[in-house]
Amino acid sequence: MPDRTPGFLAWSLQRQCELREFDGWDDPLQIERALRPVRAIRRAQLESRIDGDICIQPFSELESIQITDVMGFRVSEALEFYGGDVSASCNACPANAFLSTDPGAMAGCYGFVTENGIDPDDWSGSSTIMKKSISELAQPFLDQHSLERSELGFFETEPSWHGLWMKPIGSHKQLMFLRLVLESVLECQHRLVGFVPSCWQYFYQAISNAIKNDLMLRVDVYPSGEVVENNWFVDSHCPRCKISDGKSEGSPLKNCTVCGYDGTKEPRRKRFVRGKRPYWEIVRFLGIEQTRELLSRYKTERGLMTEFVESEDDS
Repeated sequence: MPDRTPGFLAWSLQRQCELREFDGWDDPLQIERALRPVRAIRRAQLESRIDGDICIQPFSELESIQITDVMGFRVSEALEFYGGDVSASCNACPANAFLSTDPGAMAGCYGFVTENGIDPDDWSGSSTIMKKSISELAQPFLDQHSLERSELGFFETEPSWHGLWMKPIGSHKQLMFLRLVLESVLECQHRLVGFVPSCWQYFYQAISNAIKNDLMLRVDVYPSGEVVENNWFVDSHCPRCKISDGKSEGSPLKNCTVCGYDGTKEPRRKRFVRGKRPYWEIVRFLGIEQTRELLSRYKTERGLMTEFVESEDDS
């Protein structure tokens, strides 16, 4: 069965630096592809998953895993692409929205917002227990401020959340309003279940950073889709609000249930798959003997229950 992907927002704060000197430097997905190794290194530092120069993939401590399937990468090689350690420039960057919760955060200038709060960077596959989606949590505030929302030029949609992202954010007043929306969402979410998904917190901080440091915030909408083998396909969707109606590609779009658009749907389309880069099989660059020694030391030093299994071919 293909893996379904929910619709999501991709955001980036618009500040070019030495890490973002490439075509599409303002595109959130392009930034993610370019800076993913930096983000992976910082997460591994926080989770104590770096042994010497080797960053080791996260995995369940109770599972057994084939030694040849354990993935990792050399930190020095990953950072060499950026000219070495990037922590100093990232830690002083006004576009780094992750600094609010992690003083050593790197590559915190982009992120994703999912309706259900699941962090796309979370390898554990665990599902956050949610009572309401972000659009449901935002609706009461947006209903109460419908006149202001209209005066600021946001589209009318059902639910109203989707109308906030249908065109570029063009003014300081819009950013101020969006921050109030996210404040309301975070407060309601905390009251309901006692915690707030990190990807929502980072988005709130990105909006705050944009206001404080006079930065442009780009937000792109991506429809639901599915991953088939090595390909990611986004569903056929409304070209205006980017929401899929869940019907087949050939069916006409009459009065989109979200934004009211009447016309031709965007077809199902193949896009890039994130893949597992920068991680790859450790045995491919260390060899089986050094990999065995690395994992044995890693398991002992961290007191892991994980069993690293070897096949006869590995012996």
